[in-house]
Amino acid sequence: MKYSDKRIRVQIFSVSQSHYRQMELSWGKLLLYSILGGLGMALAITAGAILLNRVYKDFNIKAQLEENEFLHHKIAKMESRFNNISMKMRHLENTTRDLKIMANLPDTATSGPSKSLIEPSQDLYLAYAGDISEYDSLRIEAVIDNLEQRLDETMRLQNAIKHRFQAVEDELKHMPSIRPLPKGRISDLFGKRIDPFIQKIRHHNGIDISAPQGTDVYAPAAGIVELVKTRYRLNRGYGRVVIINHGRGIKTLYGHLSKIFVKKGQKVERWDVIGQVGETGRATGPHLHYEVWQNGKAIDPLEYILN
Repeated sequence: MKYSDKRIRVQIFSVSQSHYRQMELSWGKLLLYSILGGLGMALAITAGAILLNRVYKDFNIKAQLEENEFLHHKIAKMESRFNNISMKMRHLENTTRDLKIMANLPDTATSGPSKSLIEPSQDLYLAYAGDISEYDSLRIEAVIDNLEQRLDETMRLQNAIKHRFQAVEDELKHMPSIRPLPKGRISDLFGKRIDPFIQKIRHHNGIDISAPQGTDVYAPAAGIVELVKTRYRLNRGYGRVVIINHGRGIKTLYGHLSKIFVKKGQKVERWDVIGQVGETGRATGPHLHYEVWQNGKAIDPLEYILN
C-alpha cells in the first residue's frame, strides 16, 4: 500500500448524546489541509501585525503632532514673555545709564550694548528647524543666560549708584544748608565792617540775623554738639554759645542765645531746635550771630545756605 493511500479515521463523540461521528482522511489530504491552514494563519498574523503597526504609527504621529503644537504654543508664549522682559530690560538699562551719569560713576569695561537673542520681528515657527528639544536646550537657554547677565550687570550698577547717592545724601545731611532763623532778617554780613562798639573796621566772622527775643533757632544740618557755653560776662563776647560739629571739618557757631536746649555730645538733626534768640554778651539787640567754619577757617555762611 502506498503511503498516500493510507487513511486516518477521526471519531467525534458527543458528551450530551450517545451517538458519534467519524470521518476518514488520507495522509495526502491531511497534509494539504495542514499546509493551507498554516498559510492562512500566517497571513492572518501578518495582516494583523501590519494593521497594528499602522494604527500605532498613526497614533504616534497624532501624539507627536499634538506635542509639537503644544510646544509651538509654549514657545510662542515664551517669545512674548521674552520680548516683554527685553523691553523692560532696555528701559531698566537706560534708566541705570542715566543714573550712572548723574552719580558720576566711571565707565566700566563692557563689550558694548547687549543684543537680544530673540528679535521682535523673528517668527519662531519659521526659525524652528528640527527637534524642538534642541531649540529649548540651545536657543532659549542662550536667551535666559543673556538676560541673567544683563540683569546682574544692571543690579551691580544700581548698587554702586545706591551707595554713591547714599554717600552724597549723608554728605548733604551734614551740610549747613538752611538758615537757622528762616524768618529772620540778615542785619550784618560776613567780612569787613565797622564794629558798632569801637567804630573801627574789623573782620566779621559770621552773619547777624535779627529776630524777636525768644525766636527758635534751628540746627542747619545733622551733627554733634561740641560746645555749650551758658556762663558769660555782660557786654563781652558772644554770650550764651553753642557749637555743632557736622563732620568733614565743618562746624557752626550760634551766639547771643537767650536759652539753650542741647547738651555737649548730643546728636542733632536738621531742623532740631537748639536754642532761642537773645542778646546775651556783647550785643546791641536781639539777634543771632551765626558762623560757619571749615577746616579751621571762617567761611561766609551764605555760601552754604540754600533757602
